[in-house]
Amino acid sequence: LAQHALRLVLAILQLSQAEAHRYVRTCTVLRLYTSLRAGGPIDLKLPELSPPKLPEAVELAVPPIDFGGRKEGVAEVKGRGKDGVFGTLSDSLASVIAAYSEPVAVPATQLTEESSDEERLVAEWTGTLATAVEGERCKLRRRQAALAHYGCGVLEELRSHAEKLQDELDKMLGDLVSKETAALSALA
Repeated sequence: LAQHALRLVLAILQLSQAEAHRYVRTCTVLRLYTSLRAGGPIDLKLPELSPPKLPEAVELAVPPIDFGGRKEGVAEVKGRGKDGVFGTLSDSLASVIAAYSEPVAVPATQLTEESSDEERLVAEWTGTLATAVEGERCKLRRRQAALAHYGCGVLEELRSHAEKLQDELDKMLGDLVSKETAALSALA
């Protein structure tokens, strides 16, 4: 179960990194476009691609079978909370979001009446670029939040399927044991 959870977490992180890559490449295209429109290079520090924090292993477990209502000796279920798979996924996605949390700093441009038309054009397109990059950053954050929501939903579904399977196996084993016991009682 933990291996399946790890595969799911890594797939979600791969999607997350693809979104971050899309964001960085879109910012580069926007910079090239605005530089072309401004008639010269625009000096604006754009975000760079930053790798996410990848987990080596995750814990996801279902509650152990409670034979006859015994509460003693039943271990705590791993996987929920900060130490489990959900915490691992949220920490990894948070590291991606944190890498792009700061808005792009726009250099202050002092335009005077003596400023040339080229300087005014560069200042206008620098502002346009900063606005477009901020819009892309907001889209990235929304997509990362959607991936986190989707990833937690898929992991919870995996856990519920495992719990159902364990319950069915428990019921089948219980029925088998009761039938064998009834058969042995009939012989005695």
